[in-house]
Amino acid sequence: EYAVEVSVTQNTLSCVSPFTGYMRAAALPSDAIGDTAAAATAATAAAAVLDAHATRVAVGGDVNAVANANVASLAFEFRTEGSGELLTMALPHHMETIHKPQTASLSYNTMKGDMTAIIGDTWEMREPLTTIEWNAPRDVAPEKIEDIRDAVKMDMIKGLWAADPYGSGKEIASLAQLALIADHVNMPSHAEQIRARVKGELEKWFQGHNSNPLRFEPTYGGLVSTNSWSNKHADFGNAWYNDHYFHYGYFIFSAAVVGRKDLAWLQKWKEPVLHLVRDIANPSATDSQYTQFRHKDWFCGHSWASGLFQFFSGRNQESTSEAVNAWYGIYLFGLALQDDRMRDLGRVLLATEIRSSWRYWQIDDANDIYPSPFHENKVATIVWSTKADRSTWFGSNVEYTFGIQMLPFTPMSEELLRPVWIKDSMHVWWEAAQSAAEQWRAFLLMSYALIEPEDAWNRVNVLKLYDNGNTRANTLYWIATRMPPLDSHVDETMPDGGVTPAAVQQGSNTGTYTSSPFSSVPSPPPSAEESKKSIFLYALLAAGFGLCLALGIIAAVRLGSKRTRSTKGKRRRHAVTFEDASRHTSVELTLDENSRPDPPLDEPSTNGDFSRLSAVSAVSAASGITVSAPSSNNNSPQPSSKNSPNSETPLNRVAVRSSPLVASR
Repeated sequence: EYAVEVSVTQNTLSCVSPFTGYMRAAALPSDAIGDTAAAATAATAAAAVLDAHATRVAVGGDVNAVANANVASLAFEFRTEGSGELLTMALPHHMETIHKPQTASLSYNTMKGDMTAIIGDTWEMREPLTTIEWNAPRDVAPEKIEDIRDAVKMDMIKGLWAADPYGSGKEIASLAQLALIADHVNMPSHAEQIRARVKGELEKWFQGHNSNPLRFEPTYGGLVSTNSWSNKHADFGNAWYNDHYFHYGYFIFSAAVVGRKDLAWLQKWKEPVLHLVRDIANPSATDSQYTQFRHKDWFCGHSWASGLFQFFSGRNQESTSEAVNAWYGIYLFGLALQDDRMRDLGRVLLATEIRSSWRYWQIDDANDIYPSPFHENKVATIVWSTKADRSTWFGSNVEYTFGIQMLPFTPMSEELLRPVWIKDSMHVWWEAAQSAAEQWRAFLLMSYALIEPEDAWNRVNVLKLYDNGNTRANTLYWIATRMPPLDSHVDETMPDGGVTPAAVQQGSNTGTYTSSPFSSVPSPPPSAEESKKSIFLYALLAAGFGLCLALGIIAAVRLGSKRTRSTKGKRRRHAVTFEDASRHTSVELTLDENSRPDPPLDEPSTNGDFSRLSAVSAVSAASGITVSAPSSNNNSPQPSSKNSPNSETPLNRVAVRSSPLVASR
């Protein structure tokens, strides 16, 4: 121990004499604050735990994923300095799958619930991987088959009107899903006709023969639409890297569906599809064109829709279901190519995304993350770095807030949408299921089929209009494969204490560059001045290792207002290994993290929002990594309803030294 003499002048803390080493600070848990005897006792106990681990400091870390059959071992391996044992903090979703954790008597409450103190340099999470593939894991109810066949015949000639990547991707994917349905209900000639149509639409995009071709943007390394190049708000901010996984996931899914039956076609167009995969989920740190895992936050488990748009409340994600759809597309792409590594990359992305969606977006009666009255909303529609919102980007209607967490409906929706959540939230959205626009009613009634499939079937039969990413045949098919109703009380516990998706228990983006059509363009979409104010998240583990580099102790402070911290950090590198145990191969990857301060932009209405200082934000300044990275508006099923941010006032920039310190506020 060292005595450090400091002087305080207004907002400045200065060392009186030179100091070398780690200066560490930690806020006490909320139960240790106050003048009561109980608070004093809690403070003494917390201080004892903190002091016992103060000499061991995390300075970096690796993430290793090993897929073995249908279980993945996901390990966080911290690089440390100093003596003693490392103390870090785990979020609730970690505790569901972490294998034999050594815990300490210390807990902090955050926006994502209570964090638990973990002792040791390595965490191992065992995550079950999906076994659902192309179709629902049960057959269609026999008496419903003819109605579905009639709907397939009608839907296969649906109009395709959208020119933007999101809208067009949804429309093409709806046809691809139709082809899967036609195969399942024994309509091979119709399925082939539908696939031929999907091929034609995809090839327009792959060759740049559509009206809004994709181009490679070299500054941030990604594919962007031509229309959004000169207008950052066009195509949902595509050229500013907003929502790319939502957009391109639909194309990857569609290409996989075609390739399932026509491998020669998929091999011909494999390189353009790999460009899309590399844009949204590139596993390689040595790729000179694309950043690594553009959207995925491996510590939080979920993804961020972060582009170059920035907000006071940090990053955000709205549609968990479209995130799941993107990773499902990569999984199916691997299946179609018979590429086990690509398959398992998609499955690991899927498993972690779904688990975090259950915990932090789906609010069932047993959910202990959000307090009342926010708990009564039964959904966190947009989860930010520092708050959760009930409203969507395009409105606060109940059908929007729930529907955006459901669409698109595919076989993988079975794992994402837990019957217990649908049942516990029905009283919130049931009225909307009777009165909302038909496009949205379909989504709510499809989820209702998890509880009452026969009644849901009767109710959707009167609908005439469907979202451009949905069809009547898909609606009927989903409901007809829910019969009998699924058990809403499935045992989700694995023998070793982990939690497995219900559907599993029921049985149920790399490559080389091609110049066409993804040709380079002369200059990046943001201007030079805008680029200086912009932040682009290159971090695979910005949240996770930002947390751990700060002693793993976070400040748990409930806030009644929205606040976040902007920091400026140094460049860091993290190694990542993704291994397929069945093939005994692995590749070690290295990721650069580079953060810049984030200015705020307009956010959606905060009607019903819930704000706390999150675990991630609390340590962002300490880690030297800006984990409250910028975020951008997310997608809605009605593109015209969604507004892009329209103000850019930079925050004061905060320079932070690289030595780990815990920021309490």
